[in-house]
Amino acid sequence: MVLRLVGHDDPRVVAVSRALRPQAWRSFTPETVARHALGALDHHRVMELLGTVPGVRTEDVSAATPADRDDERVPMLVEFLATCHWRTFTVVGVSRHLVSVLDTCWREREWLDLEAHWLRDSDR
Repeated sequence: MVLRLVGHDDPRVVAVSRALRPQAWRSFTPETVARHALGALDHHRVMELLGTVPGVRTEDVSAATPADRDDERVPMLVEFLATCHWRTFTVVGVSRHLVSVLDTCWREREWLDLEAHWLRDSDR
């Protein structure tokens, strides 16, 4: 996997950093870090979507909660965290890496789907 780091000012990085910063995130297990990061990303996306709906008050939306243990994205992030010394990163550094891992996995999945489509078309 070739990781292209997103910018430190990427809104998703900011969201993950804000979720982790007030906590003792360096003492978390990799799974707990992953779940908190994913919860922050999901909450950020929901807030973005709600912000486009006229008349919706986003201040009434509850705070982010960690993603479920069985979320299919958790193992991707845990696998990455297992390969590096993430506890030595800054909160922004770990957030950048986690968002970048998800972006990279998403791009790879899209590419595999496209290749599978091409293979199906070539069989016709």
